[in-house]
Amino acid sequence: MKKTILIAALVTASFSAVPGMAQQTAAPPAKDAQVRQQAPDVAEFDKQMAQMQQTMQRMQE
Repeated sequence: MKKTILIAALVTASFSAVPGMAQQTAAPPAKDAQVRQQAPDVAEFDKQMAQMQQTMQRMQE
């Protein structure tokens, strides 16, 4: 009984240590280096959507 509790405690302790090891140690990039997101181009999206719909219709035929 004590052996099972000990094994369960060791397994739990080993899994709780994994997130700590996965953390990045590198410094985050400077704010100037961040890429600014551009507003989505609605016309380009509509064009791509029309192409995808045509492709889906051809595949369904």
